[in-house]
Amino acid sequence: MPPSNDLKQDILDLLRENAADGLRKSDIRRRLKLLTRAEQAAFRAVFSELTRDGAVTRQHRGRYRLRSDARHVSGRLSLHRRGYGFVRPDDQEMQDVFIPPHATGEGLPGDRVLVSLTDPHASRGPVGRVERVLARVREEITGQLVATRMGLFLHPLRNGYPDLIEIENARELERTGSLGPGAWVVAALRRRPNPKHPILAKVLRRATEATGIDGTLDAVATEFELPAPYSAEVCRFAAQSSLRDLPRQFVAHPAAITIDPADAKDFDDALSAAPGPNPGTVEVGVHIADVAAYVPAGGELDTGARQRGFTAYLPGRTLPMLPEPLAADLCSLVEGVARPAHSVFLLLDADSGEVLQARRCRTWVRVCRRLSFRETQDYLAGRAGAAQEPPEVRRTLKLLAATFNAMRVRRAATEQFLTLARSEVRVLCSEKPARILGLLHTAPSEAHALVEEFMLAANTAVARELAARRIPGLYRCHSNPKPRDLTALRAWIRDTLHIRTGHLGDRAALNRLIADLDGVRGGELGLQALLRALPRAVYSAESRPHFGLGKSQYCHFTSPIRRYPDLVVHQQLLAADLGEPVPRSLAECGEIAAECTEKERQIDEAFFAAQDRLKLHYLYTLLENNEHPVFEAVAMRVERGEVTVYVPELGMYGSVGGRSYVASRGAAGLHGRRTELRFRPGDVLFVEPRAVDIGRGIFELQPVQPRLPGAMNG
Repeated sequence: MPPSNDLKQDILDLLRENAADGLRKSDIRRRLKLLTRAEQAAFRAVFSELTRDGAVTRQHRGRYRLRSDARHVSGRLSLHRRGYGFVRPDDQEMQDVFIPPHATGEGLPGDRVLVSLTDPHASRGPVGRVERVLARVREEITGQLVATRMGLFLHPLRNGYPDLIEIENARELERTGSLGPGAWVVAALRRRPNPKHPILAKVLRRATEATGIDGTLDAVATEFELPAPYSAEVCRFAAQSSLRDLPRQFVAHPAAITIDPADAKDFDDALSAAPGPNPGTVEVGVHIADVAAYVPAGGELDTGARQRGFTAYLPGRTLPMLPEPLAADLCSLVEGVARPAHSVFLLLDADSGEVLQARRCRTWVRVCRRLSFRETQDYLAGRAGAAQEPPEVRRTLKLLAATFNAMRVRRAATEQFLTLARSEVRVLCSEKPARILGLLHTAPSEAHALVEEFMLAANTAVARELAARRIPGLYRCHSNPKPRDLTALRAWIRDTLHIRTGHLGDRAALNRLIADLDGVRGGELGLQALLRALPRAVYSAESRPHFGLGKSQYCHFTSPIRRYPDLVVHQQLLAADLGEPVPRSLAECGEIAAECTEKERQIDEAFFAAQDRLKLHYLYTLLENNEHPVFEAVAMRVERGEVTVYVPELGMYGSVGGRSYVASRGAAGLHGRRTELRFRPGDVLFVEPRAVDIGRGIFELQPVQPRLPGAMNG
């Protein structure tokens, strides 16, 4: 299990508070209340890393202090395609360190590096030089070969690397003709002293034989280590899975419904509702596919699910966590068929939305109606067509809607959860054959919020039960944002969107900021910046608070078909309910939590990489068809004769610039050589695609006069 960043920060904070006298290791361990063997093992690993990296030094009589030389810091390196980078220090109270293009040394994106500060008090933040690599994050990358005037170069698929990387064996490839422009390859990374091209690559092998969209998706799967689809043999084995014989009750509620995307293939959850036993109460049933009854811990199917961690939903390709016969059939709560479920019944006060009681049991559920989010939204909005639903479905929806509204109001007042739901632009892509159908704009809706509210309540009830019964499990945790990240966020919003935010130290202040950004030009960018300032949520064997949700205890329980942490919780509860030893210890739950946190990050990165690439295919097709749509864009950054803009209608960043534009004097802006157009951060402009380079993963824009004033797309 990798060392905890929170534990590392706790050690650094404690040593900073006791800088005068220092502390012994035993003092630190005792003050941090690390009592269990697992906690003490984690402490030894973290402390060894801190001393090895030089962040902590041993002084007289075995006392430890922070490094006295403040000109050296260690942290994680990120690189921009223009060659410069930033190091995020391990000491989370420190500012990020800017690394000029000539000072990145042997560092590659994601590496942990030791940095010497060459200008620690620069006006825009400390500046440094990479001295050495402490931990290399990867030795190989996937990229596409690109032909340039200088020969073959490699364009990495993963963001954060230089735009083009020189290929060590380019002449050999050109001589043999084995690999040419457009081919996806796997390459080993090298370093060399030339500061203009600090990274060198050696092509090792072809990543995929496929081309076009299929080739792109294959390359994404290779780079982010996504597992191959299940074999036909495994699917046949899964189809023969037997259901464990357990006592179950039939759901007495009159109508159970599923609410999912229109193209959903598996159905984890269903909802039902009925009047409660006492006047003024409602009982809502949250029915979850009982996957654990088909997939025992430690079995072949469980091993395959653990290796995958999650279902990966890429545009044009779905890689399920469970074999399709289980995910889409046996375990799925399909319409009209009685299916085994693991249900949480929530007894609520109808007026206040307070959860009065939660009980959990195994059930048989027959879904009477499969609804899409659009159909549910039509009903909630009172649009035509809703009246055609069967009476029992209308009654269930009416009761769910009223209860949801009361719960939402109560939770907003008591938990002050962050309202982070936002619009997205996704690529619509068929799977067989892989073909882009267009872009889909999705906005937060009441239907999505309704489903989310009941899932949150069920997850919370299960987390509390796990903790109360001391059943080892996996919790979903979210740390508070770091002060330095909130300070940087305030500065960015002030400089780019020209909004003064004030104090951002709690959820109430952050929600005020979110409200201020709503409807403001560029407000979506501000919300994205806020999301970047927040830490990622993680899985943990320890129950810790969830900052974004405002919950003290929380876990994932409601999606065992597509999330392994949920399946683990189901398996643990099944054993505990039957009086059997739970299959996982606290230590193993910690290992699984770390694995799943990393796999989730990988799958998220793979999704965004695939989205960005396929959007380029979409734009390229528009230009090929001589279509030149006009988009509204927001200027983000101005540097070196180029403006980086965000195009909301595409959900993409692009560049405006080139030989026709020069930097403005005395201001961070850009103006045309032959026009009066001037751009500064926060400006809104109209643009149209000028060129799309799929191989290099970029597209260029040019400013135009809007064809329809005020229109988003001419």
